[in-house]
Amino acid sequence: MNPRYRTIRVKIPFCFRNHEHTVMCQGGNYWEVDALECIGTGLAIQRVWYPPSGWMLWDDYGLVHIASGTLLLQNTVSTLVEAGMWLRKVKALCDWTQPAYSLQLQEETKAHVYYAWLDTQHDYHLLLTGKRLLPDAEWDDAESYTGEVRDKA
Repeated sequence: MNPRYRTIRVKIPFCFRNHEHTVMCQGGNYWEVDALECIGTGLAIQRVWYPPSGWMLWDDYGLVHIASGTLLLQNTVSTLVEAGMWLRKVKALCDWTQPAYSLQLQEETKAHVYYAWLDTQHDYHLLLTGKRLLPDAEWDDAESYTGEVRDKA
């Protein structure tokens, strides 16, 4: 079954996890950002903005755990296509619809997410250079969104 996406608002906590809340950290407060949810997975693709280096604002895409509002890794990818490829690799690692505290106990999950990020970087490079073609299932999924049909000759 091909994943479906929709735009949602994700609550991002102001403060860090697992610390004593103070007035300065604004303990239970959140801000909301737009994200693309992969429906039913508990994960979304979030546009991540970085402070400017010089005069340019830098943006990437990261995977966010919807229940906690936190990025899976601080590592990001530069395109939405890469983020979708990365999400497909990690969505089956565990039940991402669980609360964050239950996922923190699974240290090997973080390593798997990191290796999936590395693998996505490699796959995307091969895709751009024409050394890797998309499997039939991924082509069919892309065709359903874009309306473009590949030459099957």
